[in-house]
Amino acid sequence: MDLLTAWHDASMEGLPDLDVWDAHTHTGANDPDGVVGTARSLIVQLDAACHRGAVVMTSQEPHGYPPANDRILREAEEADGRMIPFCRVDPTLGAAALAELERCIGLGFRGLKLHPRGENFSLALPVVGELAGMASAVGLPVLVHAGRGIPRLGDDVEHLLDRHSGLNLILAHAAISDLGQLSASFVRYPGMYFDLAWWSTASLLALAAAVPPERLLYASDTPYGSPLMAGAIAGRIAQHLEWSQTAVAGVMGG
Repeated sequence: MDLLTAWHDASMEGLPDLDVWDAHTHTGANDPDGVVGTARSLIVQLDAACHRGAVVMTSQEPHGYPPANDRILREAEEADGRMIPFCRVDPTLGAAALAELERCIGLGFRGLKLHPRGENFSLALPVVGELAGMASAVGLPVLVHAGRGIPRLGDDVEHLLDRHSGLNLILAHAAISDLGQLSASFVRYPGMYFDLAWWSTASLLALAAAVPPERLLYASDTPYGSPLMAGAIAGRIAQHLEWSQTAVAGVMGG
């Protein structure tokens, strides 16, 4: 940990003073993959990396998302403004997913998470379009798993953005499942964003070389990643590509 802290601090050296916000973290204890994250652990890791706060959502919940979403909201309320709550729904439940998003909008959630691998669905599913429409109508961004374990999703992403012009769609994990297509088509879609929650520096450099920093969001995917590691990689990329101070501040939470 001391070595990682030193690497993180060196990567941040020379960058502007930042209020760093992590755009993608989880808490939860029931994910079938066995990874557990608590609100307390998340805050400790944010503190270790001198991060101001994080977007937080539940990990996969086989028992259903309403209780997990309620937990996320409680954790955010107890975190004194350091956790921004996103809800998660299962689109395969159809009308129940729409009802849960409507409930979460009323409770004050700030965004929606969809996980095509976790719930085994395609973005072409009609209810996904309905969820995207509901979110965009009230200004909520939609964060979509776009990492490994799913078929390429570029066409479906473009169709969603074509149908919902006001939609802000964040493609998690550097959109590595279809980066070739999406890193070229983003110019047509002002609402297409990419988060940096990915372990491969080479892949992140490929993304950052193709997509301007105005479309990139710093993220760690804690507890699968860590703010120290993600911050170190993002800081090195910012230095390597000589981003302006304004660009760095934007990517890191502005």
